[in-house]
Formats: sequence, C-alpha cells, structure tokens
Amino acid sequence: MARVLFLIVGLTVAAHEVRADWAGLRLGGDETEVLAQVGEPLMSNFSRGWATWIYDDGGYVAFEAGRAVYWQVPRSVAAASSGKSPSRDVGQLPAPAAAPARRADPEVAVPSEGS
Repeated sequence: MARVLFLIVGLTVAAHEVRADWAGLRLGGDETEVLAQVGEPLMSNFSRGWATWIYDDGGYVAFEAGRAVYWQVPRSVAAASSGKSPSRDVGQLPAPAAAPARRADPEVAVPSEGS
C-alpha cells in the first residue's frame, strides 16, 4: 500500500513539473497568467501590496500590485533546461538606484590622529 501511495504522489509531482512552463513567464504578467504557466504554488505570502508564491526546489514568483516583478526558476528546471547551474536572475526589474552618500553629522566630534 505504501508503494502505491508513493508512486501516486511521485507521478503527481512529476506531472506538475512537466506541465510548468517557467520559460514562458514574463514581467508584468498577472496572477492568472502565472497560475496558467507554472501552476499552483506550495504556499503564498501576502503583505502590503506584495505577494510571493513559493514552489518546489527553490522556485518562486514575486508580485507587486498583482503583477509579476521577479521570479526564480526551480533549480531542477533550470539545470535541466540549460545543462548548467541555474540562474538567479531569470526575471527581474532593474536594480534600484544607489542610496545617496551619507553626510557626517556636524554635532559629532571626530578625534584626530594626534589626540
């Protein structure tokens, strides 16, 4: 009985991974499109306009205001499709601009080397 259950679970997971099309994801895709491309996530997190859908083997999709803004392809899918180590920047928006340089506080005295 345990073997049959293990086989059924294994086939279900394999069928899910075969159906998932991570290469078809696009920036700005809505949650319905992502669901159709890669299927149901294992779990989801929601906070202040952001959502993260988490998948097996390190895969995830991040949404801002319901639109895909970043994702990471699961390691097994990336390795199988490219024959090399998976990329961590499969889909992402440009990096934010660097923070402005911090100015020294004039109230704080900095000791000199001779002191």
